[in-house]
Amino acid sequence: EAVALLDPEGTAAGEKVLAKALAAAPADFGLLLEMAAFLAARDRHADAVPHLQKAAAERPRDAGARILLARSLLFLKKIPEAREQALEAAALAPEDPDASMVLGRTYEEAGEPAGALPCYEKAAKLRPRRAACLVSVGYCLASLKKWKEAEKPLRAALKLDPGNLEARFHLGWVLNHLGDLGAALGEYLEILKIRPDDERALLNAGDLCVLMGKSKDAEKHLARLLGLRPSSAEAHRLMALLDFKAGRKEDAWKHLDDCLKADPKNARALFLQGQLHDDDGNDEESEKSWKAAAEADPKFAWPHLYLGELYDGVLGKPVEALLAFRRYLELGGPDPDGVVQRTVDELAKETGK
Repeated sequence: EAVALLDPEGTAAGEKVLAKALAAAPADFGLLLEMAAFLAARDRHADAVPHLQKAAAERPRDAGARILLARSLLFLKKIPEAREQALEAAALAPEDPDASMVLGRTYEEAGEPAGALPCYEKAAKLRPRRAACLVSVGYCLASLKKWKEAEKPLRAALKLDPGNLEARFHLGWVLNHLGDLGAALGEYLEILKIRPDDERALLNAGDLCVLMGKSKDAEKHLARLLGLRPSSAEAHRLMALLDFKAGRKEDAWKHLDDCLKADPKNARALFLQGQLHDDDGNDEESEKSWKAAAEADPKFAWPHLYLGELYDGVLGKPVEALLAFRRYLELGGPDPDGVVQRTVDELAKETGK
């Protein structure tokens, strides 16, 4: 065991010591957990699971072993099995916040934030000063689009632990959706002060700078990200957008090509591709790109607006224009002055559709 603890690189020596001990005492609960922890710490969860299963069988009423087993199963994406163990742990130790947290994670990993939220809320109630519990609550509320409610637990987590980067990242996400772009950007910049090469923060900071018209800052963040990850599709897309707005069409096409090589179904890149074709006066290619963007993301409204304008103002296809404009409005596309709705009414009258 001592050799294992002095073996942070995971070389064979520590594992051999533990294996030898387990050979002498194969049912020793402590040794089983020690071997599992040794393996899990080295991301060898598939090897850790049999030891944890044996430990859980040795002590069926030990919640800790089931919590560890559920965590390793989650790493292996075995969500139903992980949830079974987490439910057992939560039943055995209802006052253990770790049991509630791991149960919440099984719902979160399954894409069920509504199921995860009460688990995380219970954990936060049991341990109100544990920042990780509050971060999970905030993340789940944000996933449910309860943006204003999500802000409170995330700020509380940062008050407890100002260096908690996950809390800061999720708070930036929430503030962005609440419309406070400056404050959202501030959170990402704080992350970059602590971790200058944080790829998520660089991408989000770049994205917000694009939205806020801070072109030079956007280019700085995105160039740094591309230096770290040259294949980042979103970084190339945003750089293409910056180049297009600045009139650097050749550079825009290059970044766009790199984006679509990395992610051929990137709806926003396909939409931008349509804009570039449109700027070149290539109506046929514009139509193809905007149709592809709408197909790649059926909830993306903007391609339908541009298709409607193309059909109505250029190609003279009133029925297709009507359908495109209607779809844009159905998807919640903004129409503050009612121009699109009036166009729909006029086209409906003209076509009888």
